Amino acid sequence: AIHQHEENRLMQRVTRATAAATLPVPPASPGTPGYFARPNTVAGVQATVPGYEWYNGVQEAICQAFQDSGIAPDAVDHTQLRKHIRRLAGGNVRVVTGNTTLTPDDAGLVLVNAGGPTTITLPSAAAANGRPLLFTFVRIDALAALVLVARAGSDTVEGGNNVPLPTVGRMAIVGDGSATWRVSGETAWGRSIGNNGYIRLPGGLIQQWGNATLPASGTNASSVSVTLPMAFPTAIVSAVVSARGTARPGGWLPATGVLAASTTSITITGDVLADAGGQEFSQTCPVWWQALGY
Repeated sequence: AIHQHEENRLMQRVTRATAAATLPVPPASPGTPGYFARPNTVAGVQATVPGYEWYNGVQEAICQAFQDSGIAPDAVDHTQLRKHIRRLAGGNVRVVTGNTTLTPDDAGLVLVNAGGPTTITLPSAAAANGRPLLFTFVRIDALAALVLVARAGSDTVEGGNNVPLPTVGRMAIVGDGSATWRVSGETAWGRSIGNNGYIRLPGGLIQQWGNATLPASGTNASSVSVTLPMAFPTAIVSAVVSARGTARPGGWLPATGVLAASTTSITITGDVLADAGGQEFSQTCPVWWQALGY
């Protein structure tokens, strides 16, 4: 009965009144390592009775493994071994449908079914007692809603507060066990390829591009605001634009440029006579644009 009681408390160090306060030193010569013998009274083979050093070895192997992944041994939680393995192996599966804060016990596959703009907050990078945690995010919705994977506390994600989750594809993020999360793997960087799109490059740089049209304003200048395919998480560092298409009468195309820029949009302007007769911007003018940021 005593043995059964302590077996039920295997996920915590022994708590009997006779327990030692510190880990005892094993005997100098406990014997030759071997296996538990099957008793046979006829042949004179006795059952192997483990010594205190064996029990302590099993107990410490289990408890210290739990503590190494940030789990405090608990007498009543019989799922701790499973949690320990799943934390370090990234073996959990979680479905996210809205704003969510993840825990170390979500480490693994995170399926995102966003119904609108969503923020998914990572646990502390140090939550597993210095062990790295791996999350792989996959969008399973068909929306273009912005989904951000954000840091907790003063941690950083790729040097910033958050990173956007690609609309198509997957993103793996691994913590360093301290205070930093990094996007991991070549396929993780994310992209949206089309007439208007973006690609995340190794190192955190994001390139975006697209088409726009300067309207026919009837004045000597025209402008149009363009919403970027994705918001730059931290800053926009460069934006360029060029007119395209057939030259207007007189051989002119507008001298185009970027009037204003932010992490979410750019304003394109053009300023040149559109025809030889002096009629400014009597026609629309298509333009190409590109932007860089991080």
